[in-house]
Amino acid sequence: MKKTKISLAIVFSILCTLFFGCTSNKKSSDTVDVSFVPGGSTLFIYMCGSNLESQKGLAGSNIDELLAASVSDDLNIIIQTGGANKWLSHGIDAEKTQRYVIKNGKLGLAMSLDNANMGEADTLTDFLKWGQENYSSDRNILVMWDHGGGSAKGICFDENYSFDALTLPEMKKAFEDADITKKFDIVGFDACLMASIEVAAVMSDYADYMVASEEIEPSGGWDYKVFAESINNNTTTVDIGKAICDSFIKKCNGKKNDVYSTLSVLNLSKVDPMLDRFAYAAKNLNRIAGNKNYFSQVLIAAKQSEKFGVENVFEGSSNMVDFIGFNDLVKLDELFAWNAKQEFIEYLVKNDNRDNSGVSFFYPINAGEDEIREYISLGICEEYNNFLSTYYLNVPEKTICFSDKGSIGEDGSFSIALTKGSHKYLAEAGYYLVNIDAAGIPHILCSDTDIISDWDNLSFKSKFTGVCPRLNGHSFYRKMHVDREMVLDYEIPAIVNGKNTFIRYYVHKGNYYLAGTCDGYNEDHLPVNSFVTLKSGDKIQLAEEITLSGGTPAIQYGEEFALEYDNKNENDNECITDAPLNGSSYQYVFVVTDIFGNTYFSDTATFEKHGDDFKAVKTEKTIYQYELP
Repeated sequence: MKKTKISLAIVFSILCTLFFGCTSNKKSSDTVDVSFVPGGSTLFIYMCGSNLESQKGLAGSNIDELLAASVSDDLNIIIQTGGANKWLSHGIDAEKTQRYVIKNGKLGLAMSLDNANMGEADTLTDFLKWGQENYSSDRNILVMWDHGGGSAKGICFDENYSFDALTLPEMKKAFEDADITKKFDIVGFDACLMASIEVAAVMSDYADYMVASEEIEPSGGWDYKVFAESINNNTTTVDIGKAICDSFIKKCNGKKNDVYSTLSVLNLSKVDPMLDRFAYAAKNLNRIAGNKNYFSQVLIAAKQSEKFGVENVFEGSSNMVDFIGFNDLVKLDELFAWNAKQEFIEYLVKNDNRDNSGVSFFYPINAGEDEIREYISLGICEEYNNFLSTYYLNVPEKTICFSDKGSIGEDGSFSIALTKGSHKYLAEAGYYLVNIDAAGIPHILCSDTDIISDWDNLSFKSKFTGVCPRLNGHSFYRKMHVDREMVLDYEIPAIVNGKNTFIRYYVHKGNYYLAGTCDGYNEDHLPVNSFVTLKSGDKIQLAEEITLSGGTPAIQYGEEFALEYDNKNENDNECITDAPLNGSSYQYVFVVTDIFGNTYFSDTATFEKHGDDFKAVKTEKTIYQYELP
């Protein structure tokens, strides 16, 4: 079987830290009648705990919510557990694949099996068959619980099997082999990045509605108490979907980690018309892309559309882009958005700062050939597969070429230009700001994409002013996490209360907002999707710079300080403020990244201070191989 991991280009090698304590170690199960209650409804949960459970106990916390729910007598709640090398509550055995029944607020063990790979199609097939034979009701709902990696990477990354995952082809096979005789009323993905047209296409034969998120889900996931209580004879299927969405946003708001929160209810009976519109749009996409003068429109659309998950040079990309936003920007199909909003997207909740539509699709912003071929094997849309095969497979050895590797403008700016042939493969253009010390050691002060970009002509220009943000007056190294056009999302390597993590902040309409801390990615390249709100008094050491002594990158942290911040006041933006840099001379180098994660460096410009401004005074060949930890 294909072994699949969430693949990322280069990751900060800071170990995952724990922000949630373990829940109480309850006994494995109570004495519960695990027999089927006919009629009514059944909620099936395929709970692959992975490191979300073994490190944070998040699966156990959702089980606690189910146990606290006041549900109707004819609701069966069935959970299959597995995929974690340790369960932190309820005495669940990590060496077994177990099936539980929740009844009358108690958790009862119905079956204990040999440990099976939750990222394998046969394991899901076996659960679906068993559930259908023993617990199928008038209304059936299935939830897939774990990490999600989007259309090309799948879901349910089993920690006991090298984080092997269920890819979409494997998930499709699992449902086919289970011989589902009655569609699920809802299939839900309590996981990141799964609200895509590709996932909907795979699930349309097996469910009426789908609930999923385009974006990374904050830790804690759905509110299972509200979810379970919404399943009764007085609610429609759409009502249940709306309850899941509304309670999810409310839960995220309560934890102050709603910056990226969004959830959609998709009507799977409308998938075929949507795929027809997809094929029509993809046909126009091929036509536009065939004209080199217009391919930049496609590139611009991919850059300006809402993008989800990771999106930067160092960690790669989830390659999930808002479907309707992309279509509207390229103007592929005027009826596409209307059909989607009127019929396909039944319900959508999101943070006010987001402009997502509710459904995404795979676009190779930063993808390897294997990932693209895996996607093509899904067979979702032949026209789109033709586009991917033509422009993103069998690529030349050198994908990015400079027509101008660096020149100084009359206004003292620094600019570069790329050849027209680079347009097919360009993923990102940004810069490093560097200070070279007397010993010749580079000190990288920031990595950013805040530049002036002319995508039509593939030319890029600096906007360096000598001003950088500071947190409570402390300087820091910042790295662009996601450039969402209207919202710039940054992260700072930091030590918070003695633990390594990242501080995330974003810029919207010129204002700074602290999102909290996020653990980023662990040593297995899996996202640790937990935002923790910062508060006044937190002890913080910020990364001030990255040094390259002998070519080896190292993070240099500043002195510890106590944070001053009112996390209850959404308008408290004063903890991050702009301040002038202290030096009088800095080096500036453009960094261009192709869709496969390869980086290309421009010449280096030296900026010197002239009065209140910084101007480029000379350029020279870049001699350093900049690599970040």
